[in-house]
Amino acid sequence: MICRVFFTLAVCAAACRAALGVTIQPNEPASDDVFAYQFLSTSNWDTGPFAGLLAAGKTVSGHDTESFLKFDLTSVPYAPSEVTSATLSVYVGDTSTTGFGSNPTAVSPAQVDLYPITAAWVEGTLNWNTKPTIAGVATDSLSVTGISQWIDFDVTSLVVDWLDGSLTNNGLSLVMGAVAAVPSTAVVFDSSAGTNKPVLTVVPEPSCALLALLAVPALAWAGWRRAGRTAKSR
Repeated sequence: MICRVFFTLAVCAAACRAALGVTIQPNEPASDDVFAYQFLSTSNWDTGPFAGLLAAGKTVSGHDTESFLKFDLTSVPYAPSEVTSATLSVYVGDTSTTGFGSNPTAVSPAQVDLYPITAAWVEGTLNWNTKPTIAGVATDSLSVTGISQWIDFDVTSLVVDWLDGSLTNNGLSLVMGAVAAVPSTAVVFDSSAGTNKPVLTVVPEPSCALLALLAVPALAWAGWRRAGRTAKSR
């Protein structure tokens, strides 16, 4: 009986974790993320010294960068109607060490827009000339004012559309919104080959999480009570 109770608790704990949210943070090479560089328009940056970063910059001199990433949603156990929030979290790295410009600051912030990608693409062959098309309207926009920090984009409606099939999941593109106050300002993020990998977190409606949390102590109590009755009857 004790084994049965612990098995039940383990099952409920797993259900509880799922109800509290699913985190998708793939390692390289399981991930799909890469950036494109306008100045070297035929180069693919999935391997080599820059494989650990994703860049988003906009210049007046032909040195723009854009990034592309995609998450596999097969591990998400929720119906579209159950999703309360979905967040893309990316880590802002040190631009000045990469050669792609200067760091964003409070004085010279950089706006980064997040767009749904509207065409299929392949990480290992994507370059500036072959980069996929993106939607005309950004899903979310953030002002980046410093480095060495996580920033969170709201992708709730987009994930719901992907899950219900109304929109094909071709992934997301990170694009600088406009030339910054200081033209050399750009933003770089860690890629899946970097230290702080991009992460997508999908959270269900509160009722799902609450039911799972309540189920754990309730089932534990019922199991121990049943075990006690069995012992007394002997």
